[in-house]
Amino acid sequence: MRVLKLEMNAFGSYRKRQVIDFTELEEESIFLITGPTGAGKTTIFDAICYGLYGKASGSERDQEAFRSHFSSADDYTYVQLTFSLKGKDYKIERSPKQWKKKTRGEGYTEEPASAAFYTQTHDQSWNLEATKINEVNEAIEHLIGLDYEQFKKMIMIPQGEFRKLISENSREREEVLQKIFHTSFYRKITERLKEQSTALKNDIQLLE
Repeated sequence: MRVLKLEMNAFGSYRKRQVIDFTELEEESIFLITGPTGAGKTTIFDAICYGLYGKASGSERDQEAFRSHFSSADDYTYVQLTFSLKGKDYKIERSPKQWKKKTRGEGYTEEPASAAFYTQTHDQSWNLEATKINEVNEAIEHLIGLDYEQFKKMIMIPQGEFRKLISENSREREEVLQKIFHTSFYRKITERLKEQSTALKNDIQLLE
């Protein structure tokens, strides 16, 4: 999976519309989001996780905190995430529950959370696949093959979660790092060599 573009508006620490073009990273598969405290790094993690799973990147934040505290009543909070997987592009649009000005009369009306999932067609247009939150969540988990917790551990390591990763028991940490760096191939080779070594030792003992 490769994130292509992230667009967000009135989300987290960003009031105005922000667009991050990850295609500028070209073929880099691992990258670091860095900056001074308060620069909005965690918001980027949150927006990616929210786009995919409808949840924040950290366990201490929930959907109620997604809407920017700097936003006005006219600002609409949403996240749009575009990513590619196995040569095909996908797009997700999500917005949390929020208050919106009434189209008629005065006052506000509560707009429920929403989600939409699209696949790109051969003519570069977008085909709507799902509009119900549960259906979008299921489609994403099935497509990526990872649930929310697995995604956080293997695809991104948010600020504050790295210590949790390195404090995992050795077996769990080994599994996570193997998936991140695709080293399972070498593990299989090692296991095969051990099997061959055991077989040779047994053959030698039979000859003695």
